[in-house]
Amino acid sequence: MGSRTRPAVAERLATSLDSLSTERRREALDAAWAQSRETAQTGMGRARGALWPTVQTALAATIAWLLASRVLGHHTPFFAPVAAIMALGATRGQRARRAVEMMLGVALGVGLGDLLIHVFGVGIVQLAVIVGAAMLTAIALGAGRLLLTEAAVSATLIATIAPSSGNYAPTRLVDALVGGGVALLFSQLLFPLHPVRVVRDAARAILRELSETLGDSAAALDAHDIEAAERALLRARRVNGRWGRLEQALDAGDEAARFAPRRRRLRGRFAAYRSAGLPIDLMVTDVQVVARGAVRALMIGDEVPGPLIDALRELSAATEAVADELEGPDSGRESCELALRAAHAATTVERRARSISVSVLVGYAQATAADILRVAGVERRPAHELVGRAASAAAG
Repeated sequence: MGSRTRPAVAERLATSLDSLSTERRREALDAAWAQSRETAQTGMGRARGALWPTVQTALAATIAWLLASRVLGHHTPFFAPVAAIMALGATRGQRARRAVEMMLGVALGVGLGDLLIHVFGVGIVQLAVIVGAAMLTAIALGAGRLLLTEAAVSATLIATIAPSSGNYAPTRLVDALVGGGVALLFSQLLFPLHPVRVVRDAARAILRELSETLGDSAAALDAHDIEAAERALLRARRVNGRWGRLEQALDAGDEAARFAPRRRRLRGRFAAYRSAGLPIDLMVTDVQVVARGAVRALMIGDEVPGPLIDALRELSAATEAVADELEGPDSGRESCELALRAAHAATTVERRARSISVSVLVGYAQATAADILRVAGVERRPAHELVGRAASAAAG
């Protein structure tokens, strides 16, 4: 009987393994398909976002070429569009001073390279002399790394790809200045960045990512799913990349609000976003600690009370609300109410917390609530006082 049973058991086991393998293959295919769709959507979003800057760069390069060739009468003014492209690229996310440095670096390398080729001719030794002279001149002028690099690159182009012939004439130096001037005209006068819009979009992207991280951590704690908690922690760590983009947006918006004539009226609105930058940065750290605390609690088997999980969900809703409320008519109202309710709910479990994991989650839930209030426009001290009152009411 036992010998007849063994083949049947083995057959059922093989069938079960087969179906499990098929299920895993299906799950892997579904995951790959979902990832490919997400990647395609992200790529399309990046392409849409870059469409207008790309059109501007193409127009600036074309206009620089036309000015140098048709107006100034220069034959094949290669460096006019090149300088326009390079300088216009520098004005996006960087200060106008850096754009001017890049333009001057190109002009220095082109002008000095042309002059030295006229004196010494073309060759390998001359290449070393020209590049070295351009770099030393830039250093003597107190240039930063950007100007120094552009001077060296432009001198190399002059000495290798397009060496001049005949009598010396500073036409290519003029071409470089024309291209840089067109780039600055486009970026500072005709099409300056909208300081509020660029920062608002970057801030909302971070806040929504933080909201989803808090929601995912709460769901993982509720389901006792450590893998889901680890995925939430990875998402929290990826927010650092978005924070870098917000810093760039703040710098670019600050430049546009101060220097672009068409954007100066937005300086007051931009200042509100500038003041929200620090609490958003603090929120990034707070949410990472919350996500790490969730992983730790599940890893060592600490029981996280339901009210604390609910508090994390309300913090997620408050973060989503403050992202939607940025510059809205009722800015901060809903998000503040949700944040304070979350602080109250988290504090109710503090007295009966029996683990360090729960204490950490409570403390950082309160800190996140205070930072949400600050993003919503509440000053630092009143924000912490409001959270303190909510905590005291729960403790009492």
